[in-house]
Amino acid sequence: MTLEITPPASGLSQRPPRQQLMSLITNYQNMIKNMMYRVLVCAICVVTVTACKKNGKPSDDTAKLTLDQYYAKRGDLCLYVGKFPVDISPRDLNPSIMEIMNDGLPAQLSALENVGLVSRSSTSVSAGGNFGAQMSVVRFTITDLGNKFFGTKPREAYAMGAWIDVNRPEFCYGKFVLDKVESITETEGKDGRKTAEVKYIVRTDGVAGWTSNKKIQDAFPEVKSLLKSVTVEVTKTLVPVDGNWKVED
Repeated sequence: MTLEITPPASGLSQRPPRQQLMSLITNYQNMIKNMMYRVLVCAICVVTVTACKKNGKPSDDTAKLTLDQYYAKRGDLCLYVGKFPVDISPRDLNPSIMEIMNDGLPAQLSALENVGLVSRSSTSVSAGGNFGAQMSVVRFTITDLGNKFFGTKPREAYAMGAWIDVNRPEFCYGKFVLDKVESITETEGKDGRKTAEVKYIVRTDGVAGWTSNKKIQDAFPEVKSLLKSVTVEVTKTLVPVDGNWKVED
C-alpha cells in the first residue's frame, strides 16, 4: 500500500492559523504606515509651495486690495494750523505783512476764515510776568461748518520730500485713493524674508469745494500743487504678515 502526500495548493501558507493572522496584521500595519507617510510628504509639499508663494511677490489683485485697505484708513488729505483756539497778535494780521508772508499762520487762518471754517474775535490774555498785564489778541475758533471738516485722523503726510506719519487735529478736505499699480518687484527684507516693492499711482477723491478758493491755495501751497497734479506716484514695500500682505511701517 502506497501513501501519497499531496503538496499544499500554490499561494497557501503552511504556517499555523495564528501565525497567518499575525502576518496579515503586520502587513496591514505596514500598509497604513506607508499611506500616512505619503500623505505627510504631500502635505509638507503643499505647505512649502504655499509659504513660498505668500512670501514672494504678491499678485496684482492682492497688492491692489492691500493698498485699498491702507488708504481707506490712512489716505486723508488734511491741513494743520495748530491747536484751537489760536491766538494771533493784531499786528501779525496786517494785510501788508500777510501779503509778504502769504503762507504763514496769520494768512492761513485768514484764508480759513474766508471760506467759513473759522471765525475771529478780539480778546485779552495775560502778557505774563508778575504784574497782571494784559495784551490784546485776535482769537480764531472753529465754526459749525469747520467742525464738519475738523478732526484727528491718523494719516500720511508729505513733508520735506518724505512721507511721514501724523496723528493730530486738522482740517481734512479729501482723500488719496489708489488709481493703479504700475509694477511689483520681489525684494528681500532685512530679516531675509521675501518682500515686494510696489510702485503705484494715487489720485485725489472727494475734494472739498473750498480748496479751490485762491486765498486757500495761496496760504496752503500743497493744496494748489496737489489739485494741479491730481495724481501722485508712490513706492512702498509690502511684507507678508500671518499669511497676508501689509504695507511696511
